[in-house]
Amino acid sequence: MNREIKFRAWDGANMQVENFDLSSTGRITAGPMSLKAQRHILMQFTGLHDKNGNEIYEGDVVAERLMLGDSYTMNYPVVWDQRGMFAVNNYPITHFYEIEVIGNIYENPELLKS
Repeated sequence: MNREIKFRAWDGANMQVENFDLSSTGRITAGPMSLKAQRHILMQFTGLHDKNGNEIYEGDVVAERLMLGDSYTMNYPVVWDQRGMFAVNNYPITHFYEIEVIGNIYENPELLKS
């Protein structure tokens, strides 16, 4: 499966997420800010979209609606796992069809608290 290689980065100094592009040389070129390894954490695009069409990145927090009697929602971070794939709740992200991006682990850490 071919997927678009895209990144965004968490800028810890300015407390914001910004998008980045890969140039034709395969090097990361910054948008409105310059990438500094000391303060930026890269998040890679998974190649997938949530139920609303939003791009899903590593580090996003996604909500899964569960229907077990009463319906309720569980929130999970998107991670790159030891099997070499993007995963949610220890399952490949492709196993989920009703997930929605609701934030990310840097700007919205409270979404993962029980």
